[in-house]
Amino acid sequence: MLAKQQAGQSNGVTFELVWEAVTPELIEEARRFWVEENAIPKGQGVEDRARQLMVIARDAEGKLIAVTTAVRTPIPRMLKISSSSRGSTGAAVLENPIS
Repeated sequence: MLAKQQAGQSNGVTFELVWEAVTPELIEEARRFWVEENAIPKGQGVEDRARQLMVIARDAEGKLIAVTTAVRTPIPRMLKISSSSRGSTGAAVLENPIS
């Protein structure tokens, strides 16, 4: 398991690597973010998606403003694991880009 790491900073925005280190508090924070941004498809469990968090971004005040999730999918026939990711960026960030 990876420990929570600060991955970097840009224009007051902090990026954190949270892959496989998601806490119950972060699950709740991600749920609020996705609800505010209307980013959860009907029928999808928020907790399941939150456990897929990989990198998060916070503004200078510590508010969650963007997330990236990732899923690993085994491909038995090829003896490989495929990964896919998706990102959600808050509307406020789209109006004031990070850089």
